[in-house]
Amino acid sequence: MKSKRIVLVAAAAGVFATAWVAFASQAVVDKRVGGMKSLIGAMRTASSGNEPSVARESLATIIRYAKSIPEQFPKGTGTGDPGISKTRAKQDIWLKPAAFKAEVDAFVAALEAASAAADDRAAYDVAMGSVKKSCSSCHDAFRGPAID
Repeated sequence: MKSKRIVLVAAAAGVFATAWVAFASQAVVDKRVGGMKSLIGAMRTASSGNEPSVARESLATIIRYAKSIPEQFPKGTGTGDPGISKTRAKQDIWLKPAAFKAEVDAFVAALEAASAAADDRAAYDVAMGSVKKSCSSCHDAFRGPAID
């Protein structure tokens, strides 16, 4: 009788643990999506023709987050992973980690170049074009289609 209870408790614990991992994984995705969306606002501020100091401040915010991007993608939080109901993160992020890191590093470098060019409007506009190309490059390689 005692062994049946142990088996039932162990089975219940396994179900609970699986449900918790699924919930925790989707929470990581939701936090990641929120962080990426916050970059959009900062990018708009940086691109809107504000004073160079405002642009640099917005870019500093983006750079801080951009440097953390690899940490925002722990294994098990991509399309098709158990418990993940909504994400655009392709499995290539984990299958090709060096390529993903290279994309992130290129994004950070483009942001830093834009920040350095903030006092020269023409150079800044060119640098921001490079930032946008870097965003697109990473999204093309590592972000899947929109999910309804």
